Amino acid sequence: SVIASCTLLLKYDTQFSSQAITQHLQQHLLMSLDDDYFSDANGRVNDKRAITYIGKQINERLNNILSGNFFSTIESCDAMIVSIDQVRIQTKTELTERLHFNLPRHHIKRPVVLAYQCSMNWTPIIVLIVLIPVVFLVIFFNSPAPLDKYQRKWLNYLLDRNYSQSHALQLIRSQDSAILDLTPQQWLCFNSLHDSSIHNFDSAIQAAGNPEIRDYDERQFNWFMKGLDSEIGNLKIAHQMAQTPDSLIIDLANSQLTAHGVTLKMAKTPLFYYAWYANKRINGPGWMTNPQSNKPDIEQGKELAELMWQFKGHAKAISDLEESGLKAKTLDQNRSKIKDELVAQLGEEIAENYLFDTEKDTETGRMRYRIKLTADQISFSE
Repeated sequence: SVIASCTLLLKYDTQFSSQAITQHLQQHLLMSLDDDYFSDANGRVNDKRAITYIGKQINERLNNILSGNFFSTIESCDAMIVSIDQVRIQTKTELTERLHFNLPRHHIKRPVVLAYQCSMNWTPIIVLIVLIPVVFLVIFFNSPAPLDKYQRKWLNYLLDRNYSQSHALQLIRSQDSAILDLTPQQWLCFNSLHDSSIHNFDSAIQAAGNPEIRDYDERQFNWFMKGLDSEIGNLKIAHQMAQTPDSLIIDLANSQLTAHGVTLKMAKTPLFYYAWYANKRINGPGWMTNPQSNKPDIEQGKELAELMWQFKGHAKAISDLEESGLKAKTLDQNRSKIKDELVAQLGEEIAENYLFDTEKDTETGRMRYRIKLTADQISFSE
């Protein structure tokens, strides 16, 4: 505190002043009082008259013995010798402080009692009382705030990735604390964007800290990450993909399909089977029950063969469907190929919505399948 600082300074100045007075007076007495004035081992006693006379002569010159400078808390000090080796020099004095020191004479330490009193210099004390709070406030408002738990975590993260400490602190302190508290989804986004070799922490954390990412459900976030991967970190495209509903456009003429705006390639025969299931979904509930293992479905086989013939499918596949009908094994194989193609290009999480619902047909006991997308999410390219 200010009071404590001033008290400490005053104590120091007072101690320094007393030491200075003692040193000054001790040197003066050593020069003024010879050994002859004092008792010795042979029984000679003090020359009290001489000691008293010299002591009073010295006292006459001890007023204002010490003067402080402008910055000292002591303005001036007066002193007076009270006694030397128990010889009384001054019987009465208004000086309140006492100093005791020894004067060596005839190899005996002679006790000296000194009275002194110092007047205070209030100017530096007042200056300190005003200045210390101002300095404290300047330091307080110009010192950086301590790091919170998120900032400390990020500091360690950046230091582990070869950022300098000064650069890491600058980056962290420039961010709003809330943006540094990432959800697990935002962490995935940040790790996808951050490249420590080019020190792009600032742009990566700003993108990952976008509040929209916190609100994305699993499907939206998966598409967001897909957008980052496919567009090399194009955030605008990634957010558009996250916020766009699932959709499927099948283009049989070009043997491709577009899922959520992403163009995918698929082998011709699996694509025809996928289109066949999609057409069922558009025109009704969409459920298709697998035929009996020993009894292919002739009618559905002809329907699928006609679709293949219209868009130049493989002749053998068309012939097998027309002659033998639609077999359960062939359906299973092509659904498996469809899944492999979609997972390879979209990833397992995203592809899931474009695959098939499965349940047991209560009438036949066999499994039945339909595309998970709703009818309004599916269309065919003209």
